[in-house]
Amino acid sequence: MFYDWNAFWRATVAGIFTYYTIHYILSKFVSRKNEQQHWKHINISTSFIHSMFSSIIGLYLLVNN
Repeated sequence: MFYDWNAFWRATVAGIFTYYTIHYILSKFVSRKNEQQHWKHINISTSFIHSMFSSIIGLYLLVNN
């Protein structure tokens, strides 16, 4: 079976970059009243947004191929 490893690594790097970018942006906008709650809200929000982007891209690739 043939794998396009260049596309795999580009997608992996893009996913990591997207995750950390979303995390950085959210950490600037969420209040810091309680540090444990701050971390929890940032982590859950980042995971949710990243999974939405990943799902949309996955569905696009599935339909496109």
